[in-house]
This record gives sequence, structure tokens and C-alpha cells, in this order.
Amino acid sequence: EDADRRVFSIDKIIEVTHCTDIGQLETKVLTQAEEILRVLIGKQKKYSEAVFLIMQYMEERYADSITLDELANHVHMNRSYISHLFCPTGRNINPYLLELRMEKAKILLKNSNHNIQDICCQIGIPDSAYFSKVFKKYAGMTPIEFRRISNENWCVFLFQKTTKYKLYKSAK
Repeated sequence: EDADRRVFSIDKIIEVTHCTDIGQLETKVLTQAEEILRVLIGKQKKYSEAVFLIMQYMEERYADSITLDELANHVHMNRSYISHLFCPTGRNINPYLLELRMEKAKILLKNSNHNIQDICCQIGIPDSAYFSKVFKKYAGMTPIEFRRISNENWCVFLFQKTTKYKLYKSAK
């Protein structure tokens, strides 16, 4: 933990305030982000190869109906044994798959104009009422609210970036 404190030291954060131009700021922030990522990656839990294969299988086929038997067959193991193996991830298999689908739904809601029913089908949940209920529980808002807020925040972000860029350009 002492090594972690050195990486996350307040002095390194304060260095950012001494940057004189955008290039220097970008370099400092990226360097600090890389250092933080190295520490976090080193702390990641290492899962068994079977758990990794199960996660990979779900990532590739989240839009399909995936059963525990199908996952067990994929890794050539007993279904109750793979449930036991999956425990170190901190979640059971079904909640993990549901969370994966919700993350994919968030991406689709932000980055596409597909209607909710189409998004449901794309992530493997054909019942839009169930999807909306689960999404609200997962994200704290309905899919429509999430899309609206995401689009508004993106527009504000674009406006701020454009304005700052123009101000920076005119200062030279």
C-alpha cells in the first residue's frame, strides 16, 4: 500500500496545475493515468482459465440465450462446478451476464438511435418491459432517461471542448 500511495501522491496531482500549455497538461495526465492503470491491473484478481473462457464466451454471445448447461459444455465441466468456480468473481453467472448486457445496452443507448425494443433484442432480452425494469434497477433510471441524459451531457461536453479550444486558439 505504501507503493500505491507513492503512485497516487498528491504531489503528482499538483504537478498538473503547473502546466503552461495543453500539450504539457495532456502529457502529465496521460502519464499519471498510465501509472494508476499499472497499479490497478497488478491488483486485478486472477481467474482460472475456465472462468476466463466462460466470461469470454458470454462476451461473444451475450445477445443469445445462454444456459448454464451450454457454458458447462463449453469448458467441459459440470454445471455446478462452474458455478462454484465463478464465485471468486464476486458474482454468480446469471447476474454477471445480466450486468454485461446492461453495459452493452448503455453503449447502444448512448451511441445509436435504435428504439428500445431493438436494443432489447440486440442484447438478448426480448421483453422490453423486463429490460426497462432491470435497466432501471441497474442504472438508477429508465433507458429513455439514460439516453436523454447521456445525449445532453455529450452535447454539453462537445460545447465545452469546442469553446475551450476556440479560446485557447485565440489566445496565441
